[in-house]
Amino acid sequence: KVFLVVIAFCVVSFLATGQVVKFRIEGMVLDTVSHKFAYLTTLSQQRTISSDKLFVMAPIKNGRFNFEGEFELNGEFYQNACLFFDKRANISKKEVASKFYNLIWVVGRDENLKQIILEDMNIKLSAGNIRDSMELLREGKFTKQLKILSEMKKTPKGLESFIAMFPDSPVSFYSLEGIYEAYIDRNFERLLRDVGEPYAMFNLLSERLKRSEKGKRLKENMDSFFKK
Repeated sequence: KVFLVVIAFCVVSFLATGQVVKFRIEGMVLDTVSHKFAYLTTLSQQRTISSDKLFVMAPIKNGRFNFEGEFELNGEFYQNACLFFDKRANISKKEVASKFYNLIWVVGRDENLKQIILEDMNIKLSAGNIRDSMELLREGKFTKQLKILSEMKKTPKGLESFIAMFPDSPVSFYSLEGIYEAYIDRNFERLLRDVGEPYAMFNLLSERLKRSEKGKRLKENMDSFFKK
């Protein structure tokens, strides 16, 4: 009976805490003069994806660095993170959080920052500009799918084709979620023509994603906006 109680407690604890993702991010850096330390954080200027739960530093030894750990997703399908390098070993979480909050640092704009997905990968950096010159020697499943999506979105209704190809992928879900927000803020008719009809894309998602808490919430938000 005690054994069963312990099992039940563990199951409840797992359900309460949510899914945990394991990651191993390793890489090679050729410029070890200006790049002495690697930093990995889940902080971002984007409030919707930013989290202060992860902020770690790894010294670059013989041109190589390594991060390995776990991250609790708290209902998300995956977690975005930011990778950067510096000469300093004493950069603090508070300093980085302030730079993001005040938009001194912006991922996607600043060449010293690279947004990644928290999953296994192996990288190579041959120049100082990590935003543009980071090479993926080995990449995780979601990172591969993002590269495919980036190419498909260059064609009309590329996102719709991507969702049809990867209906059970969180990349499909988050991309549709982002497009829904764009429908609210931008030219509705142009988005319909170039991107696609939002309900058609939602219906392409797998039943697992549509029935998830996030899927139900997205559907409710879409209904409140499109069925006014």
